[in-house]
Amino acid sequence: MNGGWRWLWAGLLLSGCQGDTGDLQRYLEQVQANPPAYQSRPRTLPHFEPARYDPGSGRSPFMAAPMMTARAGEAIDRPGCLGPPAGASGHPLQSVALDSLVMRGTLSDRHNRWALLETADGLVHRVRQGDLVGLFAGRVVAVHGDHVELVERVEQGLGCYVERQARIVLESQDKERL
Repeated sequence: MNGGWRWLWAGLLLSGCQGDTGDLQRYLEQVQANPPAYQSRPRTLPHFEPARYDPGSGRSPFMAAPMMTARAGEAIDRPGCLGPPAGASGHPLQSVALDSLVMRGTLSDRHNRWALLETADGLVHRVRQGDLVGLFAGRVVAVHGDHVELVERVEQGLGCYVERQARIVLESQDKERL
């Protein structure tokens, strides 16, 4: 008896698939009769000609073009255009932004005057005239009792640098107490 019911249900389900499909046939014929929306042929790509590279004959493809570079301290052959700053002095403050430095005071002897600059992590460093400080190799040009004067070389693009003045001012004790 159970097997009979299964055959009955299978027959009923399959008979539902035999309905009128005329509207579906008409739709398919209509879609197939319409031309596609595009008629143009795909464009042909230009012929690619690989370049041969001989390592001994030219510059390395991984190096900057010669017109974009200059040696440290040299001027590029354009008017008003300076080269990159002179070499690193190895001072620990060369990797610190100027706006994160605070002047805390000065030290001096008969021949030199040093400024005491504090970094954000609380370390105090001393700098004197000629030292390089900051991310743009700011050269200390003068140490005064209330500020330090620097000249930075900032890149303007295409290997051209300009000099700009900067200053780190002595932070007063009153500001810290507020």
